[in-house]
Amino acid sequence: MKIKRGLPKKIKCEVCDDDRSGLLEHHHVVPRAEGGDDNYWNVAVVCSSCHSRHHHRHGSLKIIGIYPSTEPVMGRTVIYEEDGVNAFGITEPYYTPQPKSVKYGGSKGTEQKD
Repeated sequence: MKIKRGLPKKIKCEVCDDDRSGLLEHHHVVPRAEGGDDNYWNVAVVCSSCHSRHHHRHGSLKIIGIYPSTEPVMGRTVIYEEDGVNAFGITEPYYTPQPKSVKYGGSKGTEQKD
C-alpha cells in the first residue's frame, strides 16, 4: 500500500500511545473498498493490538475518525469508542470521501454514471 506524503511518521499508536514502533500499522477510517483513500484524514497509525481490537475482537474498539487538534506534533487526534464508550462526543468521521465514479459500457442497454 502506498501512503501519500504528509501522513505522519509516528512512532507511537495514535489510540493507546504505545510505542511499539515495529508493530505499527495503517488503518483506513473509511475503507478503500468504500471509496476511502490514503489521505492524512483517513489513515490512522495504530499498533497491531489496537488494529486487531478494531477489526476482530467483537468491536471493542471503534475508530470513528481523525480530527484537527492543537496536538503539537501532529495537529490531529484519532477519535474512537472503547467498549461502547465515546469520551469525545463525536460520532461521524471528519473526512468523508467522494463516491468513486462507476462506468458501465460496451453493450446496448448499458449506461454511464459519473
